[in-house]
Amino acid sequence: MATIRDRIREVSQGRAILIDDFVEVVASRRLTPGFQRVTLGGACLADYTEPLPADAFKIDIGSEANPLIRGFTVRDFRAERLQFDFDVALHEAGRASDWSQTVAVGQRVRFLGFRRDFAVGDGVTEHVFIADASALPATAAILESLPTGHRVALLAETGNPEDRALLSAAIESLGDRLRVVWLTGRSSQGLESALVSAARNLTVPPHAQVWLAAESATVRSIRRHLIEGLGVPRGNLHATAYWISGLTSSQRDDREAVVYGEAVDAGLDVMDPVVYDRLEFEGA
Repeated sequence: MATIRDRIREVSQGRAILIDDFVEVVASRRLTPGFQRVTLGGACLADYTEPLPADAFKIDIGSEANPLIRGFTVRDFRAERLQFDFDVALHEAGRASDWSQTVAVGQRVRFLGFRRDFAVGDGVTEHVFIADASALPATAAILESLPTGHRVALLAETGNPEDRALLSAAIESLGDRLRVVWLTGRSSQGLESALVSAARNLTVPPHAQVWLAAESATVRSIRRHLIEGLGVPRGNLHATAYWISGLTSSQRDDREAVVYGEAVDAGLDVMDPVVYDRLEFEGA
């Protein structure tokens, strides 16, 4: 039976959607104290024919002379308008934060997409999600997409209780099929952070698939606990490092360019979740 890894590999390879074009800023508004919602639109999005929740993309929020690439996830796609929303986590001294709050409607930005980041494995009806604040928009999109009857355990961290509103529609639709544990405070960073400690108290049902996204060292620690401590099969776990403590997004991109460039030169498929897992968390 196909696992979450198998399904992500399938949609990444067999139904890949690769766009490198320009889109236009349609709107930008404050959604919650910690998130700004931006809407992009463009004719190139006609190629986005099979959207999946948490599809990842990048845009250039810099200038032609000084490009500045940042990554986000699709929150809501409206095919009839060729528009989609994404949510930007706001924090001090953040270039993406500043851009999202000051960008002019009508501005054109270079768009690069998509990387697949979620799919449902065969026979799966139980899910565990572990997410810090940076992953709340993707988590919301995924939860809203789950079929009727699926059950979810969610461990989510946010800096502001009002940001929980991002998940209000999902929480309402899932009802008693959702068990949620909220952490509030500074974003978890490292091996002994609050999110790591809380994850150690989680119970993962047999045959459940687990989706994990947070800071890199935090993800690494939780991932190890899930595999070695709880015996979660690797195929049932998809982990993503959304950011790295101590590095700017540009510094991370520079490092990834080297690591992933070497992997491509070695003939590896970097869109394969198994390869991604090795490069990000196993140093191979």
